[in-house]
Amino acid sequence: MEHHEALKKEINGLRPIQTYGIKTWLVLPEDFDQFEHAATHLAELIKKNSSLIGNVPKPKYKKTK
Repeated sequence: MEHHEALKKEINGLRPIQTYGIKTWLVLPEDFDQFEHAATHLAELIKKNSSLIGNVPKPKYKKTK
C-alpha cells in the first residue's frame, strides 16, 4: 500500500477493490476511458520490475508447539 498514491498519480484510472474489502489491491476498471493506454503502461512497469508494482509479503513463522 505504500506505493498506491504514487501509482494512482501515474495511472489515474486505478481504484481500490472495494467489493471484497481488500485494501492492498488496485484495479483498472474496464470502462476507464484510457484503459488500453493504462494497461500498456502497467505492463511496462511490471516488465521493468518497478517497485510501484507488487508487495513483499511478510515472513511466515513456523508455529511452535
